[in-house]
Amino acid sequence: MKKKGFTLIELLAVLVVLAILALIAVPIVISIINNVRENSVKRSIESYGRAVENAVGLYALEHSELEYSQFPNTLSSYKIEYSGQEVTCDKLIIENGIITLKGCRVDGVDKVFKYINKKVSEDVYQVYSIGNTFTLDGYSYYIIADSSKTQDYVVALKAEPLTVNEVNTYGGEYVNKYTSSSRGRSWNNNGYGGITFYTSEDCRYNGNTSIISGCLNTYEDSDIKHVVDNWASHFADGVLKEVDDYMARLITYNEYNNIPASNTWKYNSQYRYWTMTACNDQYHSSVHEVYNSDHIYTRSVWAEGGDWVVRPVINVYKNAITN
Repeated sequence: MKKKGFTLIELLAVLVVLAILALIAVPIVISIINNVRENSVKRSIESYGRAVENAVGLYALEHSELEYSQFPNTLSSYKIEYSGQEVTCDKLIIENGIITLKGCRVDGVDKVFKYINKKVSEDVYQVYSIGNTFTLDGYSYYIIADSSKTQDYVVALKAEPLTVNEVNTYGGEYVNKYTSSSRGRSWNNNGYGGITFYTSEDCRYNGNTSIISGCLNTYEDSDIKHVVDNWASHFADGVLKEVDDYMARLITYNEYNNIPASNTWKYNSQYRYWTMTACNDQYHSSVHEVYNSDHIYTRSVWAEGGDWVVRPVINVYKNAITN
């Protein structure tokens, strides 16, 4: 008696059905796995939040003379006893004894969460694009890089350069030390504070010969960095975020070029301003500068007596932006 097997059409039909079931089942399984992972993350953040509450409570007992408004707003200031998945949060807010944690993350999970009054939920931030503006401490800023809903900060360029008074106040000896010499290192440019990239007398240029002792042609080693860092120190705690070792700095060559030309605020006909990107030509150490039109040029790090001013770039927490 002949045994009857499956025909090719029947086998193909079975495979099609299995494929359809797989297409339906796989997303469901992935969704279940993601939900389990997310719930695990939420439990970890909830445990961490309770540990922070306990640490703040202990601090309150040890500093009963202080009001909540006087408590530190940095997590490192508290003795947090927590064991579990590593949790990092960007911001601590204490209001009337209620603990809020913003920008909480666990490694391997893309979503960002917040802990407010013992509850954990996804922390979604406002989306910003290049060219968006906001005001902070009475000054206007332009966003110079797109920022997604999971990013808790924006990168912004100050709309106006630092004034003469600001450069002199925050520059201190790095600006004032040489202003009376024949090679003055700071000047007044229509009310803005003009300054050389390097103000040291050991950093100068003589004909085609560079004298580079103390002149390393990097922003990190420049005197202008002191002006920017000291200026940034006037912001309240929790306003600026440290990114790649900087809370405030100068714009980079690539950042400038990534801003579409239609954004005419990125240059100004009244002045030229420094970038933090070093470059070298055949004669002397130099950095890129933004010319008073939509152009990037090379400028000597000890250029003086012109109109080179300082337009700081800051990393601002979105929670600190009110408009």
